[in-house]
Amino acid sequence: MLPAFSLVLSSRFSVKKTLHHRIDTKHTVCNTSAQSKSLQTKDDEPAMKPSTVLQTKRNLVRETVTRFRATNPRVFGSVLYGKDAEDSDLDLLVDPLPGATLFDLGGLQIELEDLLGVGGDLLTPGDLPAKFRAQVLAEAIPV
Repeated sequence: MLPAFSLVLSSRFSVKKTLHHRIDTKHTVCNTSAQSKSLQTKDDEPAMKPSTVLQTKRNLVRETVTRFRATNPRVFGSVLYGKDAEDSDLDLLVDPLPGATLFDLGGLQIELEDLLGVGGDLLTPGDLPAKFRAQVLAEAIPV
């Protein structure tokens, strides 16, 4: 039987790709998301820090964001502070446009992970906990 891909959506719009293998009547689930680790790039190229990848593909990220009914991509987290490592994730903040759906945001996260070869979180301002929302919004820098 062929493996089937599905999306697992969390309450804060974080999307995880999950690979399901059917074995007899049981299911084995393997998480293929790189939420906390950098994915290898094409053809076993060495992994790069998310900040380096983002710098080289900045314009592609902006173009991708607009294709998925979002705007104003911003960086926060370890990349913002220059503390990212090769196994760091990339935290991005976007503003959804009117009419944007969860499918738009999920598709955007998958597209960005594939484009950059780096896992991470894609959040909207409303997804941020109120406790530190103002700080993140004030410090986040545009892509």
